[in-house]
Amino acid sequence: MRIPRVVVCLVSALAQHGLTTQIPHAIDIALPSHANVPKVDGVPFRVFWYPDRSFRAGVDVVAIDEVSARTYSVEKTIADCFKYRNKIGLNIAENVLRSRTGRS
Repeated sequence: MRIPRVVVCLVSALAQHGLTTQIPHAIDIALPSHANVPKVDGVPFRVFWYPDRSFRAGVDVVAIDEVSARTYSVEKTIADCFKYRNKIGLNIAENVLRSRTGRS
């Protein structure tokens, strides 16, 4: 609510969709390229900049603690986990994909 332009992404979006056992230490947020980093006291977050077209694609509005929040869809989140694998870890992306396809 304090930063209406952001979209919850990557590990935080996986957690929102129930697709990971990882407990995020910070909220992963997406911003359009070249956007200013928001200032919010007491809320740890990691910022990921997305090109405008990618930033707008696959956005869903969900209720988190009875508040509307923008988050990426399951499919977009999985794709983004591979795109940002060097920043979040390839193991996270692989584990999600395995769980979705039923492979171990």
